[in-house]
Amino acid sequence: FPWGTWIINLVGGLLMGILVGALSGGPVGTAPLRQGIVDMYRDDYGLERSIDDVMVTTSGCHAMWLVMETLLDDGDEVLVIEPYFTPYPHQVRLARGVPVFVPTRKENGFQVTREDLEAAITPRTRALIVNTPCNPTGVSWSRAALETVAEVAKEHDLVVIADDIYTSFTYTEPFVPFTSLPGMGERTITVGSFSKDFMMTGWRVGWIMAPAEFVSTARDVNENNVFTAPSVSQRAALHALERRHELQPPVKELYRRRLERAYERVRALANMDALAPQGAIYLWADIRATLVATALAVPAVLAGGGPLAVA
Repeated sequence: FPWGTWIINLVGGLLMGILVGALSGGPVGTAPLRQGIVDMYRDDYGLERSIDDVMVTTSGCHAMWLVMETLLDDGDEVLVIEPYFTPYPHQVRLARGVPVFVPTRKENGFQVTREDLEAAITPRTRALIVNTPCNPTGVSWSRAALETVAEVAKEHDLVVIADDIYTSFTYTEPFVPFTSLPGMGERTITVGSFSKDFMMTGWRVGWIMAPAEFVSTARDVNENNVFTAPSVSQRAALHALERRHELQPPVKELYRRRLERAYERVRALANMDALAPQGAIYLWADIRATLVATALAVPAVLAGGGPLAVA
């Protein structure tokens, strides 16, 4: 990370916020930060939202738990698309929901299909989680895949939970907020975070953007949970948000170069493969051929009585 100037500016902005008196804003967060998030969606994506649609949370993971706790009744099912960020099923279960897993495949670039989605839907299905660019595959879903999910959600009356954590790390096509798709603003709950896009993992600040009625209910849940994100972290997040256009491009380029190098190295190895980097900060290596080679070699080694090394 190009930490030097960024950290100096961040701490300077934070200290100024303390001097002028940074308030917590209660269970929904400070008005300046919430308005800054609204302005970002308008300026970067052409989305018009109200400040009442936004609440600040104590990290993206806390936001996801709040969404589950607010949305789900006991036994409600949530579709989790594989491969997935490992906390998802646990966050569903913490809210007494049931995770249902939907497969994707390397052969079609880990793009979710209508057939796989509909095969997983039952009368208890309440929602599905969308994460693009994806942790852990590094895949950015195509516009066609996003529109397929939107169509299925509308047809089956599902809520889409868009876990938008790596929005600035897109290398092949611009990021599209799921909530911006036609007809999806009222049935999409967006989870955002300052951790990756703004390199503020330790500050623990995120947000929820959803219809105001949902935010109002999530506020009541949060009031009895952590109450509010730390005021100093919210002030630092606003400082970062206001300077995102100078902060994000060099970091995005740094990770793009790292991923390209890792991709080249993996592709050069025998029996290993990977998809070309599309987004996020991850490279999902395919090691299935190495497992096949190992499965064939081990019996032969054992039968011959020779030495066997296991790493």
